[in-house]
Amino acid sequence: MRVPALVLQCRHDALAPEPVGRMVAATLPNATLRRLEATGHCPHVASPAEVAAAVREHLDDLRGTA
Repeated sequence: MRVPALVLQCRHDALAPEPVGRMVAATLPNATLRRLEATGHCPHVASPAEVAAAVREHLDDLRGTA
């Protein structure tokens, strides 16, 4: 995958601990790893505002408007 990707990593994710997020980001050539304060495996459910902010910031960075 050559398009820019945002990898979101939660704290204390029992299904995908921090090394998994690092590995995914390292595997994708244009990935950015963003660690969230959210806990668990479903940050879009538990902390939707934090996820939305991370996505917005990533998109702003891609547009060069950050």
